[in-house]
Amino acid sequence: MGIRLTSEEGKTALYDSVSGFAFGPVFDTEVEAAEFADYAESRLNKALNKMLHREIDEVYATWLMSMEGSR
Repeated sequence: MGIRLTSEEGKTALYDSVSGFAFGPVFDTEVEAAEFADYAESRLNKALNKMLHREIDEVYATWLMSMEGSR
């Protein structure tokens, strides 16, 4: 089961290529989406499509704070 990025209307969403379901936050660029996916999977040590919605929300909040600190 893989994670794919898809862009529509200038936004990028993550979706499971097997089930076709989108999940998680929506990003402004494919680069941001890929960076978040890498960050989330390394923080929780599991694939995004195996995470609970709550886990994705929590790691997204942490990722956003880390991005603010790097600006």
